[in-house]
Amino acid sequence: MSHRDAGERPDTKAVLSRLKGFQRDTVEYAFERLYRDPHSTRRFLVADEVGLGKTLVARGVIAKAIDHLWDGAHKVGQIDIVYICSNAQIARQNVRRLQVGNSEFDRADRLTLLPRAIRHLRGKRVNFRALTPGTSFDLKSSMGRRDERVLLYHLVQRVWPDRRTGPRNLFQGYVRNKDHFLRELKEFKRYRRIDPDLAEAFKQCLLEQGEDLREQYRNLCQRFRRFRKRIPGNDRWDRAKLIGRLRLMLATVCVTALEPDLVILDEFQRFKDLLDGGDATAELAKRLFTYSDETSDVRLLLLSATPYRMYTLHHESHEDNHYRDFLRTVEFLDPGLKQSGALRQLLDDYRQAMYRIEAGTESLQRIKGEIEKRLRRVMSRTERLQASSDAQAMLREVPSAGLELTAGDVRDYLALEKIGREVRQPQVLEYWKSAPYLLSFMDDYKLKAAVVARLDKSSGIGLPKLLTDDGRVSISWEEVEAYARVDPANARLRSVLEWIERSEAWKLLWLPPSLAYYAESGPWKKAREQQLSKRLIFSTWQVVPKAIASLVSYDVERRIMRRFDGLIRNTPEERRRRQPLLRFAYSNERLTGMPVLGILYPSPSLAELGDPVPVPESEATLDHALARARARLEPLLERLTGPYLDAEREDERWYWAAPILLDLERYRETTQEWFGRWDLPSRWTGAEDEDEKSSWEDHVREAKKLVDEAMRGSLKLGRPPAGLAEILATRSVAGPAASALRALTRVSGPETRAALAARDGAARIAWGFRTLFNLPEAMALIRGERPGDETPYWRQVVDYCAAGNLQAVLDEYVHTLRDLEGLFAAEDEEGWERLAVAVAGALSLRTGAPRVDELRSTDDIVRI
Repeated sequence: MSHRDAGERPDTKAVLSRLKGFQRDTVEYAFERLYRDPHSTRRFLVADEVGLGKTLVARGVIAKAIDHLWDGAHKVGQIDIVYICSNAQIARQNVRRLQVGNSEFDRADRLTLLPRAIRHLRGKRVNFRALTPGTSFDLKSSMGRRDERVLLYHLVQRVWPDRRTGPRNLFQGYVRNKDHFLRELKEFKRYRRIDPDLAEAFKQCLLEQGEDLREQYRNLCQRFRRFRKRIPGNDRWDRAKLIGRLRLMLATVCVTALEPDLVILDEFQRFKDLLDGGDATAELAKRLFTYSDETSDVRLLLLSATPYRMYTLHHESHEDNHYRDFLRTVEFLDPGLKQSGALRQLLDDYRQAMYRIEAGTESLQRIKGEIEKRLRRVMSRTERLQASSDAQAMLREVPSAGLELTAGDVRDYLALEKIGREVRQPQVLEYWKSAPYLLSFMDDYKLKAAVVARLDKSSGIGLPKLLTDDGRVSISWEEVEAYARVDPANARLRSVLEWIERSEAWKLLWLPPSLAYYAESGPWKKAREQQLSKRLIFSTWQVVPKAIASLVSYDVERRIMRRFDGLIRNTPEERRRRQPLLRFAYSNERLTGMPVLGILYPSPSLAELGDPVPVPESEATLDHALARARARLEPLLERLTGPYLDAEREDERWYWAAPILLDLERYRETTQEWFGRWDLPSRWTGAEDEDEKSSWEDHVREAKKLVDEAMRGSLKLGRPPAGLAEILATRSVAGPAASALRALTRVSGPETRAALAARDGAARIAWGFRTLFNLPEAMALIRGERPGDETPYWRQVVDYCAAGNLQAVLDEYVHTLRDLEGLFAAEDEEGWERLAVAVAGALSLRTGAPRVDELRSTDDIVRI
């Protein structure tokens, strides 16, 4: 490795200071075992329980490793950290948390694209690179992505130049438009630079293959000399085989060029075949895992809460075996154990000692201690229960009592069994136990495929009659369209729905916070009393998540909609008729959505004046939080509204104008700047909604007009509404925008509430809440809480947020997201944007609950 000193040394102490005590202990132990112990190991496993921050532990190890290799006897000129996880989505999420210092991860997940990226890495003191095994190591007989083939074309041209059409057609692969591919080849040559060292290494690798490879390449170029829309099967196979071989050769060259010093294998059990396999793919991975040069040997840090199967039943032993899997993992971590057979012998001795336990436990304890000693050399594990002397401290057993198996459930099984026998798929018991209405929810199951195939060919009445007999094997659309109660048809699902009804969870748009800032009321109080929390449901059957999600969401939607309107129908037409209530429109040439803009406006004044956190323990009620906010607001509002108290006409513009005017008094410069940007409408929403684009822009323009008039001293308003202070107090305590702004700036401090980036982030989150509250189900739920109430919907929304402790919910969620997103800086403009995107994204997921009626387009069986 070259010895360059460019770059800034990361602050290792600062990284470790942000970890919890047990995480720091794990970091120190793993680092000692990897680097400092006299008999150190090159591979170490952190097997902490799920949710205890293994990624943050890895970040700590990275920081200490960089510090260790920075100077002194162990100095490495260029320090290269490689992160490998199962898929690119997880990589994008975790690299933010792993990043140390001012170096950034190169997130190109393909090893074969290194020749065009490595020039950016050379000269940096610390490099980070994220890879995924499926795209970086598994290359044989695969043509890869288009950009990989473009790169390969130019690399091969350097060795075997041929400017005719054959090579271009060969590397074009599955790209249909040859002109597009030709343009990419030209643009690559014009704008991309290939690292000369890697190009030379690849050239030598090609030449070492001998004349056989060159002849194979020439032959294929001849066969592909003409462009063909339909390529014969033999030509397609030979092309894929050659390109797969070239990709493997390039990846082999790139592994050496990476020069890794530390490799992080995250959830490595998902690609264990790379650890000790014997094929070309595994050999390529081994080159990375065993890399060594004159300055250092690569170290491997493995992360997994479940590194090996804890237990397998007899019928599962043909797939895997927990004992064999355990040995395989440990012997990969310490190859010496495999060579000596020491661990296998100790485990055998332990088993024999268990048989002789009546003679005493001394031998058993000695062997146990020796096994633990060997395992501690290569792994560590922290569990939640270690934090308490009480073995049940963090566990609460929820008994399964009350499961009710009805006569209808049994009839369903009998009907399903008859159908299974009819289509020669008789093994239906496990399906029936796991999910109801199987023929509506099954995808890619042989049973349903056989039923569909048989129906297509059937001319008799046998199978159709079985499908329409007494058993409930599919959903009745007549019941769904009428919002009728659909029997769960499954004992376990029936128990889940009863729990949702008992806790009134169906009335909540979010879970109650762990630590509420004031006492809940209504359904929130009921949920607290019932200790409502998430439930994790396990199943080995693919049909189960779809069935549970669809039927639970339907049952919740049915309760909400029928409560609001007993005559409503569950049809697409009816849903389209339910227009959003938080909208931006015109009425008699008047903008009607300005009060809605008001609850979406991130006012630093309201965020400051209505913070519910300081409520004393003895006054932890919503009324006290509102009273305190009102007491702070009233003197400020009196100064604003004083000149207009004698106006003839009451002016509802005060609902949205007052917070802006307060901000112009208290945060004049930043408020003017925030409103003065030409692209404020799109910054506010994070995206452009074409359906409302022009009307939304007009509403923002109206707010800007108010700012301009206030600055010129030409503002004209009517008399303020009587309840202005009370309404603004509620918005300041729990309004979506004010709550979001406080949550984003809790860490960075109150002085950052007026920062443009923080306000942009809060505005985007508030817009996400608008999307949520505009759902037909949300509108029916909130309006159904106060039937006949003529209060505007935007005020009912704010009241709902206040009752649901929205501030506490957002504070807890953003606190968690800071760790998940790797946002450790107290003040980070990019961080505010990331947090806003994540929160808004979670809200958009909340709007996409599965709908039972969507199955109609794909499942016609139920129509029989």
